[in-house]
Amino acid sequence: ISDAGGYFKEGGNLAIARQMAKVNGNSVVFYNERNEQTETNGTVEVLLSESKTPIPMRSTFLDQCHTTGADVKQKPNADGLVTIGGNMLLRDLLQAVWRLRGLEKAQRVKFIISKEVESIIRQSLKKNHAESLTMDLTLEKNIAPLCFDDILRFVITNQVKQQGKDNFKALRQELTSVVQSLLLDLLLDNEFSVSEKAKAFSMLEGEWITEASQSPKDLYGIICHEEESDFVLKQEQEKFIDQINLIFSALPFLEAKGIKKTTALARIQEVCLAHAHSLPAKVLVPLRNMDSDQTVEIEQEMEQEAQAELEVQEHHETEKIELGYITYQDDVFIERWAKVKVGQMADQILLGKPMSYCPYFEMKDYCLFDLDLKDFSDAFEGVYVSVNAMEWPKKMPRLTDLKLLGRHRTPLHYVQVINGGKDLIILSPADAAMEIEHHPDVDRRRLERYAEEIAKMETPPEGQPFDPSHHPDDLYNLTLGFLSGKKPIAPELFEKIVKVKFLDGESSYLKPELEFLKKWFDEHGVEKMRTLFQCKILAGFPEKTVAYSNSNLRELLRS
Repeated sequence: ISDAGGYFKEGGNLAIARQMAKVNGNSVVFYNERNEQTETNGTVEVLLSESKTPIPMRSTFLDQCHTTGADVKQKPNADGLVTIGGNMLLRDLLQAVWRLRGLEKAQRVKFIISKEVESIIRQSLKKNHAESLTMDLTLEKNIAPLCFDDILRFVITNQVKQQGKDNFKALRQELTSVVQSLLLDLLLDNEFSVSEKAKAFSMLEGEWITEASQSPKDLYGIICHEEESDFVLKQEQEKFIDQINLIFSALPFLEAKGIKKTTALARIQEVCLAHAHSLPAKVLVPLRNMDSDQTVEIEQEMEQEAQAELEVQEHHETEKIELGYITYQDDVFIERWAKVKVGQMADQILLGKPMSYCPYFEMKDYCLFDLDLKDFSDAFEGVYVSVNAMEWPKKMPRLTDLKLLGRHRTPLHYVQVINGGKDLIILSPADAAMEIEHHPDVDRRRLERYAEEIAKMETPPEGQPFDPSHHPDDLYNLTLGFLSGKKPIAPELFEKIVKVKFLDGESSYLKPELEFLKKWFDEHGVEKMRTLFQCKILAGFPEKTVAYSNSNLRELLRS
């Protein structure tokens, strides 16, 4: 079932999937509150990745917010049931249908339409609407049932209407931006005096700063009616032309110092011509600042946000496992980060005993021990990771428990820059706090005690002796930059910082960062990097998943 129409609301995904399993006698796959693919037999739930149920012996339920993007394998001859909503767009229908990947072969789709939605479709298409509402069973039997062509016409009609509304909103926004840009250009131009800027701001601040609330009378006191869009477009054009004339009359210094009225008027004419043939036939007037139209797109966004809130709440309420952490002996601690091998040092690191140095792994070495990252060992050259930035349980830890992308991991906010500003170590927040707090002067006694401890180890850590260049000045926050202030960043370091942001689940990037990511993705395979980010890095982090859904990273990974 692909519930694109939003029919299944009562009880949540778990209750619906359990009911399906009990009725059909097959296990059912669904998305739980953590956004995880889960299987239930009606009583017990397990993660789909741990299930041994053959694909032909199970069914699937996809709630409305998972009818786009979800990928659950189905048997070759599976039948999909897609619900149709009263405001559904063509895009939503296609996304729901495409959850079946084998439609060109033996898979098939059937559509479910409620009586209410059927009435809406018939009214929209003017197809036997009056008869369909009658209680006369004889007449009802004579009404031709809706077919796929009717559904397709309906969703295309909805999409055309929505596109027309969006185009009209874009027209109004572009016209408003012409007036807004006058104030912005003036404020950024040093040719204008402070008094001139103040006068212009007083007159035009309303174009940028709108009232937070309005009275019900102002919002809804006049009943709306439909008007021809050509007529409304002409009215809007004349309104903005009059506004431009008024502004330049009240602020004569604009023309004198280079901001031309003819340029603004020409821009208004250009915007109106560009949108003249893409507007709906009629629009509702009077025009309002707030549009209350409900579309499937908005409904799905709201449901997605609500689902994310539930996931976040569940994530916080679920008792987290107690994580392991390496502590340091302050009496023998010296400023030193020591590179260690995962396999050779695992037992010493995971025992939880205090140490007198800060152990870190090379990502290339660590990836060989992590099934999620084993194919990416060459993608993170020059990136290292502190053992405390990993996740492992405090009680009875094993090497296989050591995870960089665990569900209980701490955010990756800090890195320690090393090797002359070319490489970095991913730190935990506690590591960063320790780096800032513990920086005593190095003396020979400390070096000797450190050397004695190294000599007792069966496998000494790699790397050079104590490096005084590891200093809090080299601490870098992924959002704020170097803690000591602005410092130049070498190209090699810049690339590694972007890689760490990617590992942390960041989905919004600046243009130079996107250019590097594109090159990086092409080098290692776009599909492979997309799978890593969507299935591994974002797993268990609903807030990051929601941010990714409308990000420039998603566009890059889809291109």
